[in-house]
Amino acid sequence: MLILILFIISSILFGSYLIGPFSIRVYVAIALIIYLLYKRIVRKNHFNLPYSSIWIYLLFLFFTLIAKIFSGPFEIDGFFKDLFAMHLIAITSYIAIDLLVKHPKQIRAILILLIIIGLFNSIVSILQYNGNATGFIISQFFATSEIQYISDLETRFLTSSELQLGAFAVPGIFGHGASNGGMNATLSILSLYFIFGKDRRLWWIALIIFIIGAIGSFVIQERSPMGLLAIFALLIIWKYSPKRLLILLCAIGCFILFYFDLFSSLNPEKIGRFADITKFGSDRQQLAQNAIVFISDHWFLGGDYLYHQIYGLTPHNFILHAFIYSGLFGALTVFALFIKIIIDAGKIFIHDKIGFPAFFFGCALVIFLANGFTHSSSLITGDNIIWLLYALMLHDVQLERKQS
Repeated sequence: MLILILFIISSILFGSYLIGPFSIRVYVAIALIIYLLYKRIVRKNHFNLPYSSIWIYLLFLFFTLIAKIFSGPFEIDGFFKDLFAMHLIAITSYIAIDLLVKHPKQIRAILILLIIIGLFNSIVSILQYNGNATGFIISQFFATSEIQYISDLETRFLTSSELQLGAFAVPGIFGHGASNGGMNATLSILSLYFIFGKDRRLWWIALIIFIIGAIGSFVIQERSPMGLLAIFALLIIWKYSPKRLLILLCAIGCFILFYFDLFSSLNPEKIGRFADITKFGSDRQQLAQNAIVFISDHWFLGGDYLYHQIYGLTPHNFILHAFIYSGLFGALTVFALFIKIIIDAGKIFIHDKIGFPAFFFGCALVIFLANGFTHSSSLITGDNIIWLLYALMLHDVQLERKQS
């Protein structure tokens, strides 16, 4: 279990901390893979989780390889770097949860670890938003490959007297504002388990943690993660709280809003980018248009390397990115995988009546996946957090059934 905890910490926090040619995440992953082979081959540990999603994922990677080879310039180093540093580690997460987690208490230990990481990131993000140098020092420690980027942000923030809320991308401990927004919302929702879930002994501590997480998401100023965090928080409140309490909270909230006339004070200087939360910016429109033009000419095989040579940034949309990254067959395969994961989470949303961790893992998982429709991180990029949450969600259901 210790090696699994070290792997989770390194895979989430030290993916950009380089030692030699590789990150700490890769070195710990290699050690974990060796240990998993020992558990499976020597100790004869059996697989318990379904592996159809892993096979679909491998098929997607195969179609991606074929597409990259035949679509034009093939950056072999770039592909295999992503394959081993991202996709292999994501698969390792799934297998590790299956083979090494044997009891619901271990699931809860990992849940607490993820909550602590989210709390830590929120605090660092708030420090950075307030111009505290300590926040930037911590950020540079976790992302050695992003030191120059973070340093430039710090200089820009501290030297500009005209910089307003929303004009500054708070990187947190994840190295970039966009990544930080998605991860912070994903991890922050998990604390609600100790408020509305089966185990409510620490509800008041969890409430403080969630409030800090929500404030962290606000200062990060990424709109879609913040919106998804709010939506799923309301879903959890609706599902698990007594309806009389819910009606009372809504009444108190409306009274506060109208009594203090908070709606009239919502201006860009006070809420930053959230003043334009329903608007699709010109930059995003241009990214989408670029992607559509490129796909119309390269719909069969895509052409990730060629696309970046012409346009630079990814289209910040899971669907468009899939066609560019892996062509028609790769895109259809990853769409099927996405639908399967959503269905698996949806089944838990419908049937869970008690408040097991699986429900909250599912909420976090869907937040991250849905955020991929407005940002780059998704199943395509091989983000480890997806497969970690997916495995925890499925395995928690199995373990709870065995225990009951």
